[in-house]
Formats: sequence, structure tokens, C-alpha cells
Amino acid sequence: SSPLFPYTTLFRSKDYRGSSLMMSDIEFSYDIQPAKSTGRFTKNGLRIIPHTGGILNKNENIFVYFEIYNLALDNDGDAMYKIDYTIRKRNPLNSDKPGYFNVLGKEIINKESNKKEVITTTRTETVKQKDTFNYLLFDMKGLSAGVYDMTIDIKDLISGETTTSDYSFYLSKR
Repeated sequence: SSPLFPYTTLFRSKDYRGSSLMMSDIEFSYDIQPAKSTGRFTKNGLRIIPHTGGILNKNENIFVYFEIYNLALDNDGDAMYKIDYTIRKRNPLNSDKPGYFNVLGKEIINKESNKKEVITTTRTETVKQKDTFNYLLFDMKGLSAGVYDMTIDIKDLISGETTTSDYSFYLSKR
């Protein structure tokens, strides 16, 4: 700790060793492109401009990036997996998950909470390694502002193992 930064935080990285199927945390990004050089925002040959804060603007590109570890390989050395993406608007009236709060401590709720807003997509991939990565661009222009829950389900099509990662965010209309 220093006079300028008097707070410290304990950070623990996940341990991806082992043999069970795992995935990294979901990373939101404004832009993902092939990297022309290595640098601070380079991963797996991609330049990933991070988006932080949990508030996304529905009128901007929203990429999702994550890594997958410990896929099973078949006799030909191929790994095959399926990814199910779901982005669903949270209905605060019948949700057991906490909502987002404004600066006055009042929960932000959607007056049109009966409207079902969801994006789903599925991808099946075949790769030649047991550790890989994936990214996808989501167009959220058609969704209304509010709190959303994203779920990414991965199924290893060789071993049958599954893993899931969830992330909640606020989609703004600006």
C-alpha cells in the first residue's frame, strides 16, 4: 500500500491444471481482431480490447471471449465440443438473483418485465488440441435496457463432460 493507493486486494487466479473440463471467466470486449504484434491486450494471437465495469452499451459491439481447458481427444487427435450461449433479461419480480442498484440504493427494475427478451445461439467446434479459446460478437441493439444474465454451457462431445459460466451485466440504452 502507498499514500496514493492505500487499499490492497487479494487476487487468486484459477487453477486450470487437472483433467476435468473447465472454462475461464467470460471477458467482454469492445473489439477483437487478429493481433499484428504482441502486447498488453494480446491473447492467443488476438488483440482483445477489454470492457470492464459490468455496464454495456447496447449500441456498441459486444464481444465475448473465453478459454476452454481439458477437452478430450479422440483417436484422431480431434476434440469436439458444443457451446450454448444464452442472454436473458432478468425479471426482477420473480428472480432469486440480486438486481442492480442505483446510487440511492433502489433496485433498478424494468417496467415492462412481462416482455421476454433472450438471445440464444449454439456452435459446434472441432479442434486439434485439448485447450482452446472462443469468441463471438453479439448484436444487442434489439434488446431494451436492463439487467441481463449470460450463461455459456460447454459440452465435450467426446467425454460427455459439461461446464458452465454465468455473468450478469446491465445493458444501457445510451
